[in-house]
Amino acid sequence: MRKASAVMMRACRGGLYESYYFRATSRDGRHAFWLKHNLLRRQGETGVQLDLAFILFDRQTARTQVLHQRQTLPLNALPKDWQQARLGNDDTARSQISATRLHGSVTEDDQVVSWDWDCQAQGQTLYHFPAQIWYHTPWPKKKLLTVQSRLLLQGHLRLGDTVLPGPWIGMNGHNWGREHAHRYAYANCNEFAGDEAYFDGLSAHLALAGGHLITPPLSLACLQLAGRWHRFDSLLRAPRQHVSRLDDEHWHVDLVNHEHRLRVRVDAAPPGICAWVGLHYEHPDGRLSVVRNTKFAQLELSLSTHSGRLIRRLHSDRCELETLLPEHVAGTSYHAELSMPL
Repeated sequence: MRKASAVMMRACRGGLYESYYFRATSRDGRHAFWLKHNLLRRQGETGVQLDLAFILFDRQTARTQVLHQRQTLPLNALPKDWQQARLGNDDTARSQISATRLHGSVTEDDQVVSWDWDCQAQGQTLYHFPAQIWYHTPWPKKKLLTVQSRLLLQGHLRLGDTVLPGPWIGMNGHNWGREHAHRYAYANCNEFAGDEAYFDGLSAHLALAGGHLITPPLSLACLQLAGRWHRFDSLLRAPRQHVSRLDDEHWHVDLVNHEHRLRVRVDAAPPGICAWVGLHYEHPDGRLSVVRNTKFAQLELSLSTHSGRLIRRLHSDRCELETLLPEHVAGTSYHAELSMPL
């Protein structure tokens, strides 16, 4: 298995997208950010498109601020390792990543955001698929892993004249593939009321046969609780896990493994009440999908035995929820603050 920090784009001969990102929440829970490094190599092209975006979510005002820059880079300009990475080739967007530090800035329309954090890893790497072979095969077309399930960030974040000090509690994710899923909901959370735990999971419909066949929802999830991983990641069980709701602001799924049941309920208030952002996700073949994302969804988890004995019930109001629905129509801008449903 390649190490979690390898840049997959360097080994790609065809179309591929890749995203290496960080998300974190302020200690008081008011603010959250999403720092995204998105790479895209379109089919038939040799250059790589870099989208560097910084999104700040404000729980109190239910607003988001997005600063974004796009550059085209030659393939040989990409780093070999995400944890020893320098990206950006001008003064409007640059980012430096290492295992212990994040540093960079983005300028858009005379607005500047800059960040400089020391990073302390406090979690683990999570491979979502149950076997390493699935990271080397053509299917699934979308690969994902959590490089670090918990990060403590100390330093400064400056947006214009506003400085938001640390500490921030965050995570580091990495995904790549030849196309985005046809429809999905994804959630992760590492801050729970009264419990130390980490949750990461998704339900996704995949398009097969050129889009003529859509799979039922395929669901995977992992929960770390009291130092133990509870994995609901069987690919054979994935299409049989019960998804009762998957829409713009909700994801409800009941998962089963050989030992336990996990009830997952993710619910977010609509735009205007909760801070949401909409982003374009471009496929290597040129198609566009629109994703919606918030860092302030409500998450309720119930872990129980097959006989119904409750082991633990968990709750958080700092859960990330991301949804991609094919009926969303792309606009003219890379990003949009959502004040009403698309």
